[in-house]
Amino acid sequence: MRLTFSPQSLFTWNYWVAEQDVIGAIEFNVGKDSGQIVLGSTAYAIQQDSQSGEWRLLANNTVQASACRFGSNTHSFEVTYGHQRLSLRSGRFGGTALTIHRQDGTLLGDIRPNSFVNRKAKLHCSPEIGVLIQLFLFWLTALMWRRTSHLHAYFRSGC
Repeated sequence: MRLTFSPQSLFTWNYWVAEQDVIGAIEFNVGKDSGQIVLGSTAYAIQQDSQSGEWRLLANNTVQASACRFGSNTHSFEVTYGHQRLSLRSGRFGGTALTIHRQDGTLLGDIRPNSFVNRKAKLHCSPEIGVLIQLFLFWLTALMWRRTSHLHAYFRSGC
């Protein structure tokens, strides 16, 4: 399965999601590490637990999936949904591409930007992972990209 992501505007980290046609949206709440995924006509909230730092994907206040940082690498996450556990990992040398692995280490897909110039991206993934979970994986990736871009802007400004 291949999903593509296009920024909704130059001034936001929100994305349109398409397979062949637009199927949804990825959205961030302003100034917070929370947001939502819109898939068709259904909106799924993403909230961060202030105590554990864990992100939760919610449908009608029911947890669909959760994610926490994986080890000391702040650009990697462990994602749990149902009885499944995945890892979303950045490359050895950092970078913007992330890979998706099953608990046993099997590579299931990747998320990568189209170029360094724009924020368009694509996700290639095994169909064994449902679309909603794939969108959650991308939301976590975009969160990491957004945080990294804010840090770069901060240091470029001389602060």
